[in-house]
Amino acid sequence: MKENGFKETEIGLIPEDWEVVRLGEVGKIITGNTPSKKFKEYWENGEIDFIKPPDLQNKYITTCSEKISSKAKKVARIVPEGSVLVSCIGIIGRVGYSLKPVAFNQQINAIVPNNRIDSLYLFYTIQTQVEQISKLRSVTTVPIVNKAKFSFVKIPLPPLSEQQKIAKVLD
Repeated sequence: MKENGFKETEIGLIPEDWEVVRLGEVGKIITGNTPSKKFKEYWENGEIDFIKPPDLQNKYITTCSEKISSKAKKVARIVPEGSVLVSCIGIIGRVGYSLKPVAFNQQINAIVPNNRIDSLYLFYTIQTQVEQISKLRSVTTVPIVNKAKFSFVKIPLPPLSEQQKIAKVLD
């Protein structure tokens, strides 16, 4: 049903020239890991921020509770600046935006945006999809949304120039 330049979609009313896409279509999704604490050299003289869910506050990631060493690079999963990190275990849906390369634990899925989406637009859009993400969680002792389910979260995708304008206004 069209209504004054809008169309009805599975995620609601959006402008006619926008698409609905899955997260897996607009970036590479990576689940974090934790370098073994048995190897002290991974945790001594930390240089790389190691992000955990409490570090995600729905804003830029500026602080972290731990750092890993350059020796841990070979075993840690590190994403570049402009990646969007989302907690998917325990407290579902906390979001953070990386201002530099960061490592992160297995409770977090990161999205490394591709050229179809503006990274800041993605960051702000994910914050509007917490309910959709929460509905994907498995019922266990600790709520969890796995990487496969997470990659199917649907978001609105305007043309790139419009994404950049939206992100600039929201920023």
